Amino acid sequence: MQRIEEEIKKALDEEDALREEAYRLHREAIRAARDAIKRVSNGGELGEEIYHFRDCLLKILEENPVMHRYTFIEDALTEIAEALIFSAVMRGDDLPTPGEISVHPRLYLLGLADAVGEMRRVVISRLIEGEIEG
Repeated sequence: MQRIEEEIKKALDEEDALREEAYRLHREAIRAARDAIKRVSNGGELGEEIYHFRDCLLKILEENPVMHRYTFIEDALTEIAEALIFSAVMRGDDLPTPGEISVHPRLYLLGLADAVGEMRRVVISRLIEGEIEG
């Protein structure tokens, strides 16, 4: 029985450590996505860190299927999709496809919906500032 207990404890401890690392990355990715959106809204660049966080989170999901049960990873990937889509629109580029930004189509659609909200905010700000005639 002790052998079984040790095996289970080891597996659960490993999953817990991985979940904690993924949660840390999730927080940093969301912060990076929000910062990137602010920069792009103000005419700046998206930045490379957004791709780093996307790749790290995707690697965790790919290498550890059990991590799919933790939806906070998908939340971060949705925020990343939003930033990438918003950046493309603000640059006047074509919308990237889900495959081009390496996110699941469901997360892409959620990110697209959020990006529309950001675009609305930019238009309203520009109207208020007199950059666009209403």
